[in-house]
Amino acid sequence: MNLQKRTWIDNDIFPAPVNLDGFVPSELSIRILQNIAEALQTYPFLVGGALASEFKRLTPRDRDIHFDIADTNIAKALGKQAPIEEVIERIKQRLLDIEGATLFSDTFRREELYFGAVARLGVSFESAAVDISLVNKKMRLEDAAMYGDATVTSCAMDHRGNALFHPRFEPDMENQTWSIRVTKESDKKTSARRCKAKRQLPNSAFYNFSWAWPEEYRATLEI
Repeated sequence: MNLQKRTWIDNDIFPAPVNLDGFVPSELSIRILQNIAEALQTYPFLVGGALASEFKRLTPRDRDIHFDIADTNIAKALGKQAPIEEVIERIKQRLLDIEGATLFSDTFRREELYFGAVARLGVSFESAAVDISLVNKKMRLEDAAMYGDATVTSCAMDHRGNALFHPRFEPDMENQTWSIRVTKESDKKTSARRCKAKRQLPNSAFYNFSWAWPEEYRATLEI
């Protein structure tokens, strides 16, 4: 998985994510991941804000799930020469074969959207909204857990319930601080906008959070 398009201010300090004792994901999140894993024989990850919500015992408004296109049974059966559009269409149909699944959005681009994703599908599972990113790169749970734009969005879980978090995830959740990790100016501004949008939603995991710019965040790590 190529992460070169995004850089982080704390990677030299925190090279790896951690487990959190006592974190219990929802049965629905595990079931959705397991259904996708079984249908496509792949290794999906739940990432970002949904895990933050479940950390606070809240129901996520939606869930972001990523998996590697090439790692699916569809891609393996069609072979490396198959057009990616055909592979994605077959994957979509297989996902919609899952009981209770319905499609509500569909985006495909040849260029990467983010995180190596070339397509996104909005699928409802058991009335729960799920944004599925089809990634055209190899993925590891450890990488997915350290990819977030902020400490509190840097987390990931697989279909077996293995969850990893940025080392500052738990203290920043407790202190209600959205510490921005990304260094590119456009990424920093996008992260701040995301925090601003989320912190006023009553049922948001990030309600009333403040944000710390990368320089401020880095300064707290060096004390």
